Amino acid sequence: MSNIINMPESVEIAIYSLVLIADSGEGKTLNVDTLAKRIQASPHHLHKILQILAKKGFIKSRKGPGGGYIIKREPASISLLDIYESIEGPISETTCPLNRVTCPFDRCIYNGLFTKMKNDFKDYFKKTKISIFTGGKYGSKIQ
Repeated sequence: MSNIINMPESVEIAIYSLVLIADSGEGKTLNVDTLAKRIQASPHHLHKILQILAKKGFIKSRKGPGGGYIIKREPASISLLDIYESIEGPISETTCPLNRVTCPFDRCIYNGLFTKMKNDFKDYFKKTKISIFTGGKYGSKIQ
């Protein structure tokens, strides 16, 4: 079965990881192996994504026994859009789903549907902060 919208796996991994790290408690770390098991991701792929998130200032790593990743920013200040764009780059402003410069029709046969979907997606991701998924409400359900 086909999906109309596909979220990049790297973005899902980044979002789940940040929520779990933020939900682990202030000053507590989560390591790559624990996170990989919790979100069912390849540790190697996860490590690459965590490096990006650290470089962008969302998390920082602690080395040594008991080491891992801790949240660096306040969860209420991190939107899903911040995470998405840190992994994928800015969401395109194009209105054509095929990214065509010229259209063979006088008006869009989709009647702006893809623009509306993109704008709704971007608005939701911009206003949704990861703090609403912390506090034990969601972290315990992701196993």
